[in-house]
Amino acid sequence: MRLFVAIPVPLEVRENLVRIVHRLKKYGEPMRWVSKDNFHFTVKFLGEVDGEKISMIGETIEKVAFSREQFSIDVKEAGVFPNMLYPHVFWVGESSSLPFKELCHNVDAELEKLGFSREKNNATAHITLGRMRKADVKKVYLMLKDANDILSRERQSVRVERITLMESVLGRNGARYRILSNFKMGGMYG
Repeated sequence: MRLFVAIPVPLEVRENLVRIVHRLKKYGEPMRWVSKDNFHFTVKFLGEVDGEKISMIGETIEKVAFSREQFSIDVKEAGVFPNMLYPHVFWVGESSSLPFKELCHNVDAELEKLGFSREKNNATAHITLGRMRKADVKKVYLMLKDANDILSRERQSVRVERITLMESVLGRNGARYRILSNFKMGGMYG
């Protein structure tokens, strides 16, 4: 099973992001846009995992969630990964969210005890809107400017009340995500 730990994004925020995507499509940049049903903040990608490990992973995530207070992430900026010279991922979120970075660090440290590798990159609270292979940097710059203008006027906040263990099922039309477990910040959710 291909698994990851995520923070879900409420429907209202996802619908507002779809409006931003619709506006960005006018630039004609060839991009694989992410379905609104797949919008989320990734806490940690686990990769292929033996199904027998799921209960131990769940217990570990529950422990971290229980120990963390709820917090909010502002969807206030747009960016690209890995950088503006070679943009491959177009995202929105909050690059400086300290509570998100701490949550990722805690999940990472606890899952390392189960044999998962630690993340090498500094965590950025982001929602992937689209992926591109060969980008026109000038168009991407204009798209970022447009998205940042919108976000400066229509900033939204996502209240992090739970984290989820998700399965990514790869198919012909891209990935489809399925929630395996929810963990309430401050205790088990269901």
